[in-house]
Amino acid sequence: MITTANLEKYRNGDFLQFVNNVLELLPQTTADQLNIGSQRTVLQTAAQSFNNAYLPYTGSDITPEIQALDAQRDNAVIGIKMILEAWQYHFDPETKNNAFALLDILNRFGERIYKLRYQLETATLTAS
Repeated sequence: MITTANLEKYRNGDFLQFVNNVLELLPQTTADQLNIGSQRTVLQTAAQSFNNAYLPYTGSDITPEIQALDAQRDNAVIGIKMILEAWQYHFDPETKNNAFALLDILNRFGERIYKLRYQLETATLTAS
């Protein structure tokens, strides 16, 4: 059974992968035989343009510094979460309850915040 792709539900990366798959499955010679060679060429040009715009810019001099700071932030979030999990077993009921409350707040933003992309992780951590 052939199903139609629901393109409006695709995210940018999914859409780009779909277009690249179409281009890979439909070589130029086959497209020419089907009299859709010009449409394939237009699609390929648009896909290349979209791919260039979609790829993150990594040419900055501060990229390694940003990556190091992001790794440090990831480790800090993991450490805070582990400390809160440990405090759930504290002998003092007030400390224990506070740990549960803080961990609940942290988990509302996602179990694995540190696995998110830079921008999404920043937006999640700064959300109020």
